[in-house]
Order: sequence, then structure tokens, then C-alpha cells
Amino acid sequence: MEQRLFYAVAAAVFLLNVVLAAPGITWFDGGELVAGVGSMGVTHPPGQPAYMALAKIASLLPVGPLAFRLTLFSALCAALSAGCLAVIVARFAARIEPGRHGVLAGAVAGGMLGMSPGLTLQGVRPELYALALLLGLLAVLAVQRGGRRGLALAVLPLCVAGAVHHAMLVAAVPGLVLLALGRGRGSLRAALTTTAVLLPFGLLQFLWLPLRSLTRPEVDAGVPRTLERVLMAATGASYSNSFRLEEGQLVRNLVEHWGVFVADLGWVGLALAAVGTGWLLGTGRYKSVLIGGAFALAGLAPTALQGAFFPDNPDAHGYLLGPMAVCAAAAGIGVWVITNVVQRKSDAAAVLGWVLLVGVVSGPLVASVSIADRRGLHSPARLAAEALHDATPGALVLLGGDSWLMPALALRVWERRRPDLVVTGMHQLDGLVLPDLAARTSAIPTDWTAAERARIVGARPGLQHEHTLPVLVGRNPPVDIFVNDYFVAPELLDAREPFGLLLRVHAAPGSAAAPSAATAEAALTQRLVAGLERGVGWSRDRQGREALSRRDLSRAGLYLQRGDRELALRLLQRGSATAANPWDFVHLARHRLETGEDMPGPWATDAQAKRAGQALIDGDLSGARAGVDAVLSVQPTHPVALLTAERLYTLGHHVATEVAAP
Repeated sequence: MEQRLFYAVAAAVFLLNVVLAAPGITWFDGGELVAGVGSMGVTHPPGQPAYMALAKIASLLPVGPLAFRLTLFSALCAALSAGCLAVIVARFAARIEPGRHGVLAGAVAGGMLGMSPGLTLQGVRPELYALALLLGLLAVLAVQRGGRRGLALAVLPLCVAGAVHHAMLVAAVPGLVLLALGRGRGSLRAALTTTAVLLPFGLLQFLWLPLRSLTRPEVDAGVPRTLERVLMAATGASYSNSFRLEEGQLVRNLVEHWGVFVADLGWVGLALAAVGTGWLLGTGRYKSVLIGGAFALAGLAPTALQGAFFPDNPDAHGYLLGPMAVCAAAAGIGVWVITNVVQRKSDAAAVLGWVLLVGVVSGPLVASVSIADRRGLHSPARLAAEALHDATPGALVLLGGDSWLMPALALRVWERRRPDLVVTGMHQLDGLVLPDLAARTSAIPTDWTAAERARIVGARPGLQHEHTLPVLVGRNPPVDIFVNDYFVAPELLDAREPFGLLLRVHAAPGSAAAPSAATAEAALTQRLVAGLERGVGWSRDRQGREALSRRDLSRAGLYLQRGDRELALRLLQRGSATAANPWDFVHLARHRLETGEDMPGPWATDAQAKRAGQALIDGDLSGARAGVDAVLSVQPTHPVALLTAERLYTLGHHVATEVAAP
């Protein structure tokens, strides 16, 4: 019976994910994973070597483009995870009282998790969270079903999980340790022996990162060629700034977490989870509640303690899959308890149980169809192609922000779009990356002067690219360098020239001249925006609309600073119409320009904004923050101050001016 339950739940979840799956490249890390698997490169820390190896095998499936094959792999992992949870809960219920609706409890738990947006968001795009959840549930299943060898069997998926997403593995350790207690000395001894044997192999998976980096692949996010970089690439230690909590941030995070659970699991499911938890406590099964609580609390910690938690980000739901699985399991027990109580008084218990199953699953299912539907997602590829469209041959394209960089990497590396360009992340422009780029483009010199090298190498950690870019622009012979709307050194502000979706900061002699700003923006609207609006799913593509509206906001600020009010207003009107959120900053900027509160530049605050940017370059983040606040308190839409505020935000410093919060 358990076998049929597993297949039924897994098949239903897999079908849902395939129906809602994205046809190609997606936002966030999906593009990087496609590029990384396609070139077997080194993706962002912690490198996830186990995912890369398994995804490479999945990429051999001859169905659709590479991005869709990786999405099918995610869908399969999500389906197997839901099936495993169903079996775990069914077996737990059967151990308490054999033959009493255990299958129903498992179906509720597996269906509730499998149909929820939390898991569906990971199954409709190339991502690794569903695989990490699957490995964790396999470990629990091994302990539950493996008898004396269960703990030893659990070590194998855990060793793989550590090289998929070790933060989620660490979060699972407290619950797994409690689950292992009471299994006997022989079982613990076998588990420790297996761990001692397999742990070196688990750690050796990360040896792939520096070895592959030595071959200089096209995707090499960590560039782990020094001991410091190897440790950073394998641990993700560079993300430590994200755990800087401001006053009241923890409470806000917890409130937003509760909102995610309500949206993903539904009120009915959460109420039944409370019933199940209460029954376990009331019957003295404290160990079960303690184990579930350990899984839930440890799983909540990584996101609850973040200085910036964005519930709209699908990755946030991925981090919370462990706690969601605990809630779904508790809901399954809740339905099991209710049906058992009713059965003692009525013959309609089975009917009630299946009614509760439909009620629990229908809410998450409806939410998944509305939130996680990616069938019409084509804007990442369209925007990435457009970003590369106008760049001149032989140019160096430096992109900041995942919305621009990741899809562009996928197009450039896997689809070989614009092979005459070199595309890399703005944040990767430092001393270790430069030799790689120098081998691929003449834009990067090999004969650095002592002063140039000192400026780059001596920069504050996290600010190397702000020092490197001006050096590149100042070299001869000049080569075109393109960036998106991102913070650049103050000395380059006046060197930026709008060119398609990007900005050219250096033009080589004889390269194509940029058309007039008005002509270029009109052509871009005709070529891109109209096509996106006609495309299926654009109205629901919140990330794509925000990416384009934020670009319009930044570009309008540049034009307004240069005195072109009409073109700036036209862009703000387009950005305001595109924005998915009625509270997006673009609406305020449009209002201020229409009412005359903002006037064409240059402005008296320009010099102060440049000084704030220079303070950031010099490593004086507190001074930069104070300068930005001073500018934005007078002129809340100043484009340079806003870019500086966003860069400070990525470095862990929030400006105080409320209107400037990114």
C-alpha cells in the first residue's frame, strides 16, 4: 500500500510541475545553473558540485532546450520528495495504530507539500532546493525503515546533500541527531563508521571547484585558485553580510515568514497541523514533537536571521521547504486524528477523511497555479537577448544584478548568442579574474603598471570592481565596455552613454556611434517592450516587469540629470505602466516630475552625490551613507544617490532615508 501511495503522490506532483514548468531560461540562479551545467563551470558559492554532476546527467535527456531538461530534473526531485514525505507520515501513523487511515495521513502530508507553491516554485525551474529536500527526506526515510542499518544508510544521501546545499544540511542536523537517539549502540557505531568512510568522499566533491577553475571555464563565479577563494567558494562565507539585522528586523522577518506559510500551505492545512501537534503532545509523544520542532526551528533560522528577507523571491520558499515538510506532516497526523475520532462514532470517517484531503490540498494547489505558473515565462531570454543585441563586436559586457547577468550568461554560454562578446558579472571584476578575461578579450591588458595593480589589489574587499573598471576605461588602445544600470566610480558617471538596454562607458575608435537618445529609446520600445506585452505570461511575470521598470527609472534619472525632461518623463511613464507593484519607486519619480517637484538637471546636489560615491570607493561606507542620506532627503529621486544607496545595501549598509530603501 505504501508503494502505491508513493507512486500516486509522486505522479500527481510531477504532472503539476510539468504542466506549470517554464519552457526555457528563468530568473535568479536558473540562468547561471544552465550556463554552469552547459560548460561544467563553477557556479556561485558554495559551488554545489553534487547538483552540477547530477544535473549534467539529467541534461542528457533529449527533450527540449537545456533549461527545460534541468527543469524536468527539478520537477522529478519535487515529486519524489512529496512521495517520500507521504510514506514517512503513513508509516509513522501505522506504527501508532496499524490499519487506521495511515495512508490517508500520508496522502494529506505529501499532497499538501507537493501541491504547495513552496515546492512547486522549485519544480518549475532549474533549481537545487527540491534536490536538497529529497536527500534530506531520504535520510529520514532510511532511519525510519532501515532498522539497525538505518543510520548508516542515511549517511549516503547526507554526504551528497552537503555538496548540493550544505546550509540546508546543517539546518537538518539537529533533527537528524534527535531522530538517531535511541537506535542502539550498534546502530550508532555503524553510522559513525559509515560517516568516517564516506565523509572524505563528500568533502572531495568540493575539490572539483579549484580543479575546474584551473582550466578557466566560461562560468567561474568563485575563481577558487587561492586558499582563501577555495574556502569562500566551498563555504559561501562571503554571504555573512546578509545576516546583519537592523532594529526590529527579526520581528518583521518572522511576520513575513508566517505570511509565506499561510500563502503556501493555507489556513486549513496550518489548523490541521496544530491539531496534529496538539494530539501528539496530549498523548505524551514528546520526542516526535521535539524532532519535528528541531527540523522546523533550524530550518527557519537561515532566513529568519537575514538582514533582508524577500518573501516574493522563490529562493526564500526553497529555504523553507524543511519547515514546510514538518507542517505538512503534522497536518497529515491532524487529519488522521480527526478521522479516527469520527470512526468511533460514525461509519462516515473514510468519507470525511478524503473530504479533508481535498480541502487541505485544494488551497495550495490553487495558489500554485496562480503563483508558481511559469508556462509563459519568456521574458528572461528576451531581455537577455536584447541586452546583448546592441553591444559592439569585441566588447566587454559587465552586468550587475541576477536579473540581467544570469539569463545573459545562459544565452552567451549555452546558446552561443553573440560569441563575439565577453560577458561576466560586474562583481567578478577583480585581480584573480583579470587573467581569464585577458585571455579572451583585448579589453583586458596583460601589462599592468604598478600603480594600476596597486589600485585594484589594494581595494577594500567587495569594492575591487569599482577600482578595476576605471583602470580598464583609461587604457589604450580603448575597447568598448558595456554595463547595465549599476553603481560605477564617480569618475565614470559622465562617460556613460545609453546604448540599447545597456550603457557604453568607453567607445573604441571607429566603433558604431550611438543613435540619438530619443531615437534609441523609441526603437527599443518598438523592438522589446511591445513584444513582451504581447507575450503570454508577461502580466504575471513580476520579476521581469520589475527589472524593466527599474531600468526605466534609472535611465530616466540619467536623462533628467542631463536636462532632457521630455525623454525622462516618457521613460518614467513607461516604467510606471510596466511596474507590477503599485508602491514601486518609479511611481513616485513620475509623480514628482509631472508635478514639477523634480526639474531637469544639472542639480546643486550633483557634487554632494559624487562625493558620497567617492566615499564608497574609498571604503568609507559610513561617510557614503551619510552623504547619500543628505542628498536623498533633499532630492529623493537623485539617480546617482539611488545607485549609491543600492550599492551600500549590497555591502550591508542601509541608508536611513525611507524613500530610498531598495
